[in-house]
Amino acid sequence: MTILIFDLDDTLISWIDFFNWRNNNNNNNNNNNNAIITYDDIGFHKNLYNILNNIPYNKYIFTNGTIGHAIHTLTKMGCLDLFNGIFARDNINLMKPDMKAYNKVRNLLVYQFNEYDNDIIFFDDLPNNVISGNNMGWKSILINPNNINTNNTNIEYKFNDIYSALKYI
Repeated sequence: MTILIFDLDDTLISWIDFFNWRNNNNNNNNNNNNAIITYDDIGFHKNLYNILNNIPYNKYIFTNGTIGHAIHTLTKMGCLDLFNGIFARDNINLMKPDMKAYNKVRNLLVYQFNEYDNDIIFFDDLPNNVISGNNMGWKSILINPNNINTNNTNIEYKFNDIYSALKYI
């Protein structure tokens, strides 16, 4: 069975899009390029919800953020109920791209969630994290909203956004 593992920030949710939207829709026209983005800026992501809901695989979050941040963000997006579990820096006590973090996630998938090493598809926005996923034997996909130069890396799958990547599955 296939398992999908998603990074959260700048993979499932693009903070850059929120920042650009807020700057372009700033009512007081003060061109505040340092606008603070808050959880209140996050709304229901209907398209993402529908796409993820129609994918018949178990889904997990693997983030360097906190579990509280992941729960709050996914709740605001309306997507929390679509995920079987969350692996975060404060509940696995490790961070990507450390291979120990990936091994811990793999072990938790087996021992806590009874997900045995099947086909794992991993989505992240940072090349080093994607390369670590590749080193685990996972099919790793770079979501590249920042258009980071990845020409010299061993990254096979690259998409501009999560929507394009999910069409590939």
